[in-house]
Amino acid sequence: MQLGGRRFEWDFQCAASKLAEGARAQRTYRLARVEWWKQARDRIIEEIKHSGVEIQESLAVQNDSFTPRNRHMTQVTVRSDLQAKLSECHSKINLHQEAADEYDAWALVLDDNPNIVLSLKYGDWAYFFGKHGVTAED
Repeated sequence: MQLGGRRFEWDFQCAASKLAEGARAQRTYRLARVEWWKQARDRIIEEIKHSGVEIQESLAVQNDSFTPRNRHMTQVTVRSDLQAKLSECHSKINLHQEAADEYDAWALVLDDNPNIVLSLKYGDWAYFFGKHGVTAED
């Protein structure tokens, strides 16, 4: 599909009450994504607790002459793949929570002015009524 043309410049008239409905629907969607990512985060944390910690010891630790001052030769780390997944979860939780908060604010403003009619562009309409696929990547 080629993006362009004048259709993106068209103005649409829309009642604030209808936009408020869209804002509430988008907020609901975003909060559902927050919950999905929180559950994913909790699963990853459990996996880290059960199998994601790696202990790397120097061969010197196995030597009879090992002393406490050499303890820096043992390193405990979280598997990098699990760390990356955990970071992604935190990022997505923040992204969707911020969007939900923004839609909540829009719903409040629009609910306070239900009878006004606003002129929208395509991007404005898509912001309030665009469809979101529910996928793990989202």
